[in-house]
Parts: sequence; C-alpha cells; structure tokens
Amino acid sequence: MSFMRPMLCGAAAFALLAAFLLQTPSVADDLAKTRFGAVEAPSKGPPRVIGYYSRGCIEGAEALPADGPAWQAMRLSRNRVYGHPSLIDFVETLSRQAPGLGFNGLLIGDLSQPRGGPMLYGHTSHQVGLDVDIWLRQMPKRRLTLEERDTLPFQSVLTADETAVDPDRLSAPLMMVMKAAALDDRVERI
Repeated sequence: MSFMRPMLCGAAAFALLAAFLLQTPSVADDLAKTRFGAVEAPSKGPPRVIGYYSRGCIEGAEALPADGPAWQAMRLSRNRVYGHPSLIDFVETLSRQAPGLGFNGLLIGDLSQPRGGPMLYGHTSHQVGLDVDIWLRQMPKRRLTLEERDTLPFQSVLTADETAVDPDRLSAPLMMVMKAAALDDRVERI
C-alpha cells in the first residue's frame, strides 16, 4: 500500500524554509538567554574565555564579593557579579586606588553571569567575563541595603537636557579614576 504525501511546490517550499531559517536564530537566542540566565554558579576549571564579548561564555569565572574595602556591587539580584580573575583583580585594584584619587570608592554594576553567555535583558556584551560597568558616582560612605542596591538610579554625567557634560558630576576625582582605569594595561576600552 502506498500513500501519496503532499509535496510543496518550489515557491511554497522556499517560503516555508526561509521563514523557518529566519526564525531559528531568534528562537536559538531566546533559548540561550534562558539557559545561561538560569545558571546560578560558575563552572569549575581554569578560567577560559570562549568566544567574543558579544557572543561567548566563560569557564572558571570568579565572583566579585558584594562588598570590598572601597567598592559595593550593585543590582545583586541579577547575579551578574562574575568575571575572569584578571577582571576581578582589576576592579579590586582600581577600587583601592579610588580613595587616594579623591573618590570614596566604586559602585560596581554588571560584570557577567556565572558562565557568561547572553543575558535575559540588557548588555549585548559582558558575555565572556571581561566587561564591567563602573558607576559614575561616588560610593556613599555607608553600606547600601540590598534594596537600595537594586533600586538606586544610575547617574548620568550629562546635564538634564543631555546637551553638555555637567561639571559637578564629571568631577576631578571621577576623571582621575577614569584616567587610572585607562592607564591600566589590562583595560582595552572604556
């Protein structure tokens, strides 16, 4: 007994295949974001960057402690405090320099997820544990609560109308911290 299977003719088959192929990257990207975003701990093993800043992951990442002598990590609920050991060392070193430059300390934003990869929201980069967001405002002299760390707004260094730099926000101490970061041999871009 034979069955006749309906076959798609040329144009319809091509359209169906094109629609599938065009949809696949989005589906794959969403799946990768979900999978990487659900991981709670880094993988074991020596640190190894796989891929590129905006398309990769990291093995053997280390966590930046939530608090240091001159830093406080922000947005802890995101679980984006992981990075390559050289990045963690850079953050700790720069934060130790900050008080000597007239800055209380650093507020540290996102690094990477425990195993890097694409994030559920925000940041195309930060996937390989080599990027860090350093906030452009003084660390308060007191420790922020967990709620404050998740809700304190970012501070721009621009004027309210965003047409110029606000000299009160882009202060000399902040410029010194940025210069110290730029002069560090481990820094590729700011």
